[in-house]
Amino acid sequence: MADLTNITIPAAYNDVIAKILDTGYFSDQITICKFAFAYAIKNHFGEFNPSDIDKQNSGGDGGLNYNVGSFDGGDKFLFNFVSSAYPDCDSPYKWLRGIVIYGLMKLKEKLKNINSVSYEDIISA
Repeated sequence: MADLTNITIPAAYNDVIAKILDTGYFSDQITICKFAFAYAIKNHFGEFNPSDIDKQNSGGDGGLNYNVGSFDGGDKFLFNFVSSAYPDCDSPYKWLRGIVIYGLMKLKEKLKNINSVSYEDIISA
C-alpha cells in the first residue's frame, strides 16, 4: 500500500496547537505535533488503532501540512519506530499521522477548560 509523502494535520487541531505554542515551551508547530505523537505513545498506547484514526482524519481541510522528510528527517526514526511498534502496519507514515492526531485529540480534551496552560498541564498524563 502506498504511504504518505506529506503528513497533514486537520484544522480541527489548530486551536490546541496554538494554545500549546502560546506557552513558549515549544519552538514551533511541528515540535508540538511530535510531542503529541510521544504523548499518545506514552499515555495511550494500545487504546486506539492508528489506522482507524488516520482514515477518519485523512482529508486536507486547511490544517498543517509537513513533508515526511521534514517531519521525520533522514534517519526515518519515527518510520522505524512505528514499523516496530505496530508489526502489522503497512503504511508507517499513515499510522504516524493517526498517532499524532490521537495525541492532539487527547491534549485538546485535557486542555479545553484551561485558559493559561502551564508546563505541568501539558506533560502530565
